[in-house]
Amino acid sequence: MEASLFSFRLKDAIVQRRDESGADYFTNAGGTQQKGIELSGSYNYYLLKGVAEDGFLRASYTYNFLSTIIS
Repeated sequence: MEASLFSFRLKDAIVQRRDESGADYFTNAGGTQQKGIELSGSYNYYLLKGVAEDGFLRASYTYNFLSTIIS
């Protein structure tokens, strides 16, 4: 199991927007600050039911606590 906390700032964040006709375009949203946590875990398993089987499971999750636009 692993856990990481993060906090970062972007000076010129680019965001996607959509106009009335449905066309996408990109614009500068200014600065952004994001804080959060990332969790991940993995498990190796081995089963023997007449035939040997093994495998690997991995899962991860990211949560942003705060996302703000800074002008």
